[in-house]
Amino acid sequence: MFLFLSFSILHAEALTVIDKCPVQMDDFTINYMVDHKGTLKLEEIKEADFSEGSNRLSLGINAHTTWYKIVLYNATKERLTLYLQDEYVFHSSRTAFYLFNRAEELESSIVFEPRNKVNVDKLDGAIASFLIELAPDETKTVYVQSQFLAYQLVHFKLNDTEHAVKNLIESFFWIVVLASILMTLALYYLMLFVVSKYRDYLYYSLYLIASTIFISYSYGMVTHYFHLFGKVTLYLNATIILAPVFLALFVKSVFNTAKKHKIENAFLNSLIVIFGGLYLYSFYDYYRAIEWTSFIYIYQLIVMLAVALSLYVKKEKLIAFFLYAHLSNIVFSIIALLYYHNMIPWTFLTSHAIAIGTMIEALLLGALVSYRIKILEEENLRKDAILRTDMMTTLYNRSYFEEELQRQIIQHRK
Repeated sequence: MFLFLSFSILHAEALTVIDKCPVQMDDFTINYMVDHKGTLKLEEIKEADFSEGSNRLSLGINAHTTWYKIVLYNATKERLTLYLQDEYVFHSSRTAFYLFNRAEELESSIVFEPRNKVNVDKLDGAIASFLIELAPDETKTVYVQSQFLAYQLVHFKLNDTEHAVKNLIESFFWIVVLASILMTLALYYLMLFVVSKYRDYLYYSLYLIASTIFISYSYGMVTHYFHLFGKVTLYLNATIILAPVFLALFVKSVFNTAKKHKIENAFLNSLIVIFGGLYLYSFYDYYRAIEWTSFIYIYQLIVMLAVALSLYVKKEKLIAFFLYAHLSNIVFSIIALLYYHNMIPWTFLTSHAIAIGTMIEALLLGALVSYRIKILEEENLRKDAILRTDMMTTLYNRSYFEEELQRQIIQHRK
């Protein structure tokens, strides 16, 4: 063991020492190297220099092909059956695992290509679980080639059999909760639209549905529980492009911008045209459309903020709800962008920022819609009161007495 540790120190490689059982490791150091050209072979990678990093990495959009090197040493007196689990394999275009023993002999390997449905039957839902057997005082090295067409993401966990199964059950719990809340709200307001015919409810419901589908797929819930792979998953992820369209329609409807606020309405229309066009383009070139969306999304945030501030200055009713909702969306979007570009470390908040921000925004917009229902009901009551009273004397008019007479007749008949 002393000789091996000395060898590792000389080569400045991160070593993962397993010194106790049971094994449940979710915080350890690995080695990584970005292959910018994407042409390096496995034999070349074995001689390459790696950098140290966390087992939870987000390397941005300029690390399409990245190699990870995980050196495992069994310091226990037991023979270990372990699983190296990667929770973002379902997002990748290609992920390959290679296991070498101390003599640098290849023991096992497997390649996953979720987009092409290669070996997806060997995935545990959305998670890849790579088997590793370690005898006492034994060292093995795992190389993982990870190819992403967008953001490079990995989250490795090292578990024994029991905790590997537990991880498969618990990994997507919070996303299930968030998605369930959002979809429940969406269905509730969809039913309100069917009853009331107010378009506000329809647009808000469609916005929630688009956001829920995106969150459910992007965080792995759809793949994990429904085992969907291939092109259909791309179209599920593309629903994020539609969310700004429905949000703009919602704002137009609630604040009647077409008649009352011409300039704000023009900017909202620009969002509808741009994102609607991008969504249609995604059926032709999905990855380019998503890449453009990530940049144009900044324009959407700025336009919505400008519209909200403008309507706030004009003292529009209910605009405060929307302004707070959008500000929360901006804050969590910034957190997400910083995380995806490896500028802030992994935490539950940073890694789930989009989902959390969407949830807060949805709840605040829900409060806006609920308060709007109250205002509409009060306006209807005032209209009824006006119709039933004389404007000069404020006494009940003939309409009131005719309605009251009919009500009393029906009551006496009963």
